[in-house]
Amino acid sequence: MLFFFGSRRPVAGDRFSEFRVGLDHLAFTAPSRVALDALAADLQAAGAETRGVEQFAPTGNWYLAFRDPDNIQLEYWLP
Repeated sequence: MLFFFGSRRPVAGDRFSEFRVGLDHLAFTAPSRVALDALAADLQAAGAETRGVEQFAPTGNWYLAFRDPDNIQLEYWLP
């Protein structure tokens, strides 16, 4: 279980950056290749920027990377 809470002192206009200390990205496990392909299709149909399903060369795993509205990279991986 994960819990996320907003800052008690947010900075107006601040945006996420993976180049600062803290969160870089979040990765989730896909239950199947069908689910991975379905999410890729949904994201592309919605106009989200993504390269679609890609293969991670070092391990051969399939994954999908995209960014949320706060610019945080999210990944959906097939183990």
